[in-house]
Amino acid sequence: MEPAKKARRLLRSACRDSVRRKRGSICDDYPNVWVGVTAENQQWFDRRWKILSNIPAVVRFISYEPALGPVRLPTSGPLPDWLISGGESGPRARPIKRKWVRNIILDCNRFSVAVFHKQWGTYAHNPLVTKHGLTIGEAKARDPHPGGKGGSLIDGQLVQEFPVPRRRIVSSAA
Repeated sequence: MEPAKKARRLLRSACRDSVRRKRGSICDDYPNVWVGVTAENQQWFDRRWKILSNIPAVVRFISYEPALGPVRLPTSGPLPDWLISGGESGPRARPIKRKWVRNIILDCNRFSVAVFHKQWGTYAHNPLVTKHGLTIGEAKARDPHPGGKGGSLIDGQLVQEFPVPRRRIVSSAA
């Protein structure tokens, strides 16, 4: 099933629950829910973020993995609380571009969105190999981060931020 359809179902379910409970705030209804969708490129980001941005949750996030094309954050309107980027892994992994990762990190920093670069997917796609000409063995020695396949350093830095959940809003009695 297509993830966008799942997001629409989640939106319908969340809104139905919220109306049924008649509480004052979405955070009252879902004080601990983190909800995310996958967006492999700009087309899927635009389509799925439009749905996700309306789902009540204390954290809404985008999993930009596998990154198969560039993604840029919107310059207006709601933004995700968190963005996780990563390359595709496996024997037939398609390449991730360093420029895509740098640009989304710049956008996230500009708009105060927590960003977490998980992995390059394979060492063959790691910029230490593709841009700097290191062997895969040399790249593994310089970027050995065990949490990500293919390493995860960006320009020598580990970028792994976490979002701060929105505070629970408590309605005051009149």
